[in-house]
This record gives sequence, structure tokens and C-alpha cells, in this order.
Amino acid sequence: MLIKPEPAASASRFMQELKKRTAQRILSALCENQRVPWCGKILARLRLLPTVHADSQFRAWQRRFYPFGVYSEKRRLEKLNYAHGNAMKNGASRLSLPVTC
Repeated sequence: MLIKPEPAASASRFMQELKKRTAQRILSALCENQRVPWCGKILARLRLLPTVHADSQFRAWQRRFYPFGVYSEKRRLEKLNYAHGNAMKNGASRLSLPVTC
């Protein structure tokens, strides 16, 4: 994801809220439709072991994000192409939330 938060220091808070809200909606939709085969499969892949996180059953995003400053058009295009090429190749990132099915 390429974002330009103002001020730049707000990137962490922005990502926290974005991940929280999208994960809640994604997991809620998957739970509601878990009898649909592909929804059930995705939900199973996102399930956490009980020993991993006491308050959450699922993780939809990775726990952290790694900001990278992009200061030129060349770098912006490089990062955009990387994101498009690697979005699904490396598997889903995950964020855990207390959602129950």
C-alpha cells in the first residue's frame, strides 16, 4: 500500500485503524458465509492456534507494518510494481481480532 499521511508521523495510527476496520469486516463476512466452500477455506487459513493469541481466534493482517520512505517517482513506481507482483505470492498478512464464528 502506498500512502502519504499528513503529518508523516500519523502513518502508524492510520495503518492501525485501517487494519482493524478492514479485518473486522473481512472476518465478519467470512464467518457469516463460512458454509460457502471458499469462505470456509480462507477462514481456516486465518485461524490461530489457541496458544498463539488468547483473545483472538483469527489473524487477517500481519502484526506490524514496515514504512519505507519513497522520495522519487522512480522509487514510487518500483514499490508499486513490487506490491502488485507480490501481493499474493507471499501469502496473506495477518492481524488478530476477537471475532468468533
